[in-house]
Amino acid sequence: MDEPEVCLSKWRKYIYRDRLSEEFDVSDDYGLLGVYLLASPLPSDQELYHLAPEVIYIGMSSHITKRLDKSHKAVCQYRDEFGDNSIENLYYSEWLSPWSNWDQSSNIGQAQLAFIHYTERKLIWEYAKKHHRLPRFNGY
Repeated sequence: MDEPEVCLSKWRKYIYRDRLSEEFDVSDDYGLLGVYLLASPLPSDQELYHLAPEVIYIGMSSHITKRLDKSHKAVCQYRDEFGDNSIENLYYSEWLSPWSNWDQSSNIGQAQLAFIHYTERKLIWEYAKKHHRLPRFNGY
């Protein structure tokens, strides 16, 4: 199995993120594995988005759209600490892998999920190495 290239999307306002739709004939449980970043304020455009000092959270999910559609703990913390109840100044970037969460119990599915976990931890490590701290809401 080859490692896919991880290429994060351009920053977008969190309030305009993709939402689950009842119009699709695909199960709500079907999603793509990936990683995502939350930031505030809007980071300046740079090649390595996860290294921007404005990044406040780096996460992974087996269903990115569903994960960002729900009430995310880091988003709730952001609202409280930044006083931005309308989340007008919160941005996100995501990488959707070519892999789905459809069969994560198989050996190949477990290997794919391991890569997603590894990618999330690698991005957090690179951020911590540069800034000598974790992203604000990635505390353990």
